[in-house]
Amino acid sequence: MKILFVCTGNTCRSPMAEAAAAKIIEKYEFDSAGIFAADGDSISENAKNVLLENGYNIESFTSKRVSLELLNKSDLILTMTREQKEVLKTFFLEEKDKIFTLKEYNRSEKNLQEISDPFGGDLGTYRKVFSEIEEEIKKLGDNNVRKKYF
Repeated sequence: MKILFVCTGNTCRSPMAEAAAAKIIEKYEFDSAGIFAADGDSISENAKNVLLENGYNIESFTSKRVSLELLNKSDLILTMTREQKEVLKTFFLEEKDKIFTLKEYNRSEKNLQEISDPFGGDLGTYRKVFSEIEEEIKKLGDNNVRKKYF
């Protein structure tokens, strides 16, 4: 079972989700990518610092752009925002049934279906976003990545 986390640039939210999921839900394989990512970029400094503060190892991370190959290899694709979900569903129509926002998939509060982008924010902003992501990853694990896929 492989889960792909997607955000915009693959330097903040999706790598934080990938790192948290790999540590919290050990029985699955995780990856991340960005819709507008440049292949080979480093994780943002504040995202790296927050992950290190929380005991996560991200030494080998480099960003990658979303591709049909990545989506095909994934059993479940979880985005950070509704807009990202809709972009993927529009351009990768054949994969649409396995694309959700992370919060939507977890059935979190319906009015708050998005994880905001901390890019350009201070360390406190990144800590807040990471805490939100980590909470959603724990829900994902508690639900044993349920739904129609399993």
